[in-house]
Amino acid sequence: MQRRSFIKKAALLASLASIPFVKPKANNNVKKITFRHVVYFWLNNPEDASEKRQFLNNLKEFIGQMENIPDAHIGTPADTNREVIDSSYQYCLNLGFTNKAEHDVYQEHALHKKFIEKSAHLWKRVLVYDSVSV
Repeated sequence: MQRRSFIKKAALLASLASIPFVKPKANNNVKKITFRHVVYFWLNNPEDASEKRQFLNNLKEFIGQMENIPDAHIGTPADTNREVIDSSYQYCLNLGFTNKAEHDVYQEHALHKKFIEKSAHLWKRVLVYDSVSV
């Protein structure tokens, strides 16, 4: 009985191993991100839960309303600790665009300006890193 069970399992494993690995086709509808706009925010009162919530709500509302952002990430510092890591900021906004022109539209968009107007009083420092794919 054990021998038959072993043979069946071995046959099954052999048949699975013979199935070729098929890489899924790339989705041609996905836009290629070539321009990154990364913004770090330091709040005036990082210990004030109400102000943090207000800023985050403003940020989420703004990004949720923007239609021309193919890739968006809102984050807080990760729980990592190495000498090269700066985790002194409170929020990070990482946006991906297909090109600089798309980013430029975002910069001048009324919703972007409204977010700044609504939230600037909450931060003491903003640092931006823009980069292009190589």
